[in-house]
Amino acid sequence: MLDRFRRRLEVLRNQPVARRQPIKVLVRFANAEIINAWLRYPFIVSHEFGALLIVEKGHHATRSHYFFGLQDFVDELFAIHYLREDELFIDVGANLGIFSIMVAAATRARVIAVEPSPSSSRVFKRHIALNNLMDRITVVEACAGDSNVAAFIKNTVDMDNFIVLGSADSQPDMAKIPMIRIDDVVDSTIPSVMKMDVEGFEMQALKGATRFLNSQNLHAITVEISDLSNRFGVSPEETHKFITSFGFTTVTYDPLTRALSAVAPPDRSQKMTLYNYKTIYVRSFDEARRRLSSAPRRRLHTLAI
Repeated sequence: MLDRFRRRLEVLRNQPVARRQPIKVLVRFANAEIINAWLRYPFIVSHEFGALLIVEKGHHATRSHYFFGLQDFVDELFAIHYLREDELFIDVGANLGIFSIMVAAATRARVIAVEPSPSSSRVFKRHIALNNLMDRITVVEACAGDSNVAAFIKNTVDMDNFIVLGSADSQPDMAKIPMIRIDDVVDSTIPSVMKMDVEGFEMQALKGATRFLNSQNLHAITVEISDLSNRFGVSPEETHKFITSFGFTTVTYDPLTRALSAVAPPDRSQKMTLYNYKTIYVRSFDEARRRLSSAPRRRLHTLAI
């Protein structure tokens, strides 16, 4: 309980919306706790980017968008600022799909979302129907990997579900799922941005996307690179080197100022601070800076972004 309280205080100190409007964020949190936790009802809110969201107990991604406007502030705004109408956003490890909903609603880009958890996919599809985005978003109910085999995943809406290879009969609530290669489901002829968050399975997913990674139409990738990959015998450095071998470089982005900065990957001895969150890779620094700076500004609470 104390650790959870500390984490929430940390968010209030660092998240841009929470830092500027702490009282409003706390009121929203209290409102959600009363309706979701005490009364046990979901409720629908209208997001400023034009999407309707179902706020429900246990659905962390949706609740975070209600509290703060965006959950992954930098990563979501990077994709929204970069993409244009009818370009392609690939969301690998979509969870409840709220990131994809925000991108499709704000930019009118097309989305291919890969999500293996049946429970998460059901919530995602409810949001697609609610927002009438059936012509914008395609959900692929599978895990992304480097072969076409079966795997397992815990059938919940948790954000930290991870792939289990081989037999998982001894583990509760496991769903058997197909594995697909990104190269087999993505059109590499369309300008694209890809986001990948698959709890340590990134290298295997990337190896199933080598044709796509080689395409000049894949402009940027945001990837969660962390020590979670060690459970699959892959180090964070290996994943980073694999991505950069296709001509990508690491950058940081400030959505409030639209400033894009080139950064070097951290030294392993310095606890790899870059790898504690999604790392942004771009193919062309100048093209990325041009696109990000020219994207239309939107309102998010009191922020002009």
